[in-house]
Amino acid sequence: MAKRSGKDKTPRGICRVCGCVDEDGCPEGCDWADKAHTCCTACIDLTAEQMAAKREQSLAELETDFGFLISQLHELGAALARTRERWQVVRSEQAANSNEPRA
Repeated sequence: MAKRSGKDKTPRGICRVCGCVDEDGCPEGCDWADKAHTCCTACIDLTAEQMAAKREQSLAELETDFGFLISQLHELGAALARTRERWQVVRSEQAANSNEPRA
C-alpha cells in the first residue's frame, strides 16, 4: 500500500489533482512539485476551478479505459464460450466415431 502524506491523506506518489504517477505522468510532462510527492508540476499552479476540471477529465479518461477493457473481457469470454462449445462437439463426434464398428 502507498504511504500517505500529511494531513490530506493523499497517497505518496499520486498527484492529488490529476492522479498521475511516476510510471504514467502527465501528457505534457511533469515532475513532483512538493516534497510529499502529492502534486505534480503540471497541476501546482492551477486554480481550484482548473483543478476540478482536470480531475473530471482524468476520471473520464479512466472510465473510458476501463470501459474498453471491460468490453474486451466480454469479447474474450464470448470467444472462450464458443471455443468450449466447439470442443464439446468435436469430443462428442470423436466418441461417436470410436463406438462405430469398423469395416
